Amino acid sequence: MKNLISFSIITVTYNANSELLRTIHSIQEQSYKLFNHIIKDGCSTDQTNKINFTKYKNTRFYSREDKGVYDAMNQAFELAQNEYIIF
Repeated sequence: MKNLISFSIITVTYNANSELLRTIHSIQEQSYKLFNHIIKDGCSTDQTNKINFTKYKNTRFYSREDKGVYDAMNQAFELAQNEYIIF
């Protein structure tokens, strides 16, 4: 039996509501499904937190202040559950 690889996809965002939906849909359309998608938001003010993330399989949304993109990436990294991580 082939060893299957599971991985975490991390998306960091701030005030990118319309672009975020395109990203989520693109990830959801992939044929390989052994992943979890972590969306780390930096407390956006553009209604990003109003997206219904529960309707997307394997997707988790977290909103917390950060000190920029690298801090956001590090915060999301702590939430990753798989051996491989993709930003």
